Amino acid sequence: MSSASFKALARKVEVEYRAKGYSLKRAREIGAATAGKVANEKHGKG
Repeated sequence: MSSASFKALARKVEVEYRAKGYSLKRAREIGAATAGKVANEKHGKG
């Protein structure tokens, strides 16, 4: 997963969680964690 793809996915998840009422900080944490999990699964490390 390229850096741009990672950032785009993290941002998409962040926006979804902000819409649900999460704080910006928490939404960013969730977005980054989700993107990391997807990257690990994609590359067989998870």
